[in-house]
Amino acid sequence: MKVVYLDTNLYVALIKHNDENYSAIQKIISQAHLSFVTSSITLVELSSVLSREYGNLHLDHFFNDVDFE
Repeated sequence: MKVVYLDTNLYVALIKHNDENYSAIQKIISQAHLSFVTSSITLVELSSVLSREYGNLHLDHFFNDVDFE
């Protein structure tokens, strides 16, 4: 199994259907032979990007079950 690092722009593309990377990330995540990782800094950046995009967005609960290794 190959490990693929997902950066902030790919997470945003998952949420925004009109994003230029939307079809690419859909193809990537459908690959059964891939395993995905990210970093805590990417999650912090994603929270910031989404908060700017969607206003007063609180994502604290989203990170409750995330296992930071």
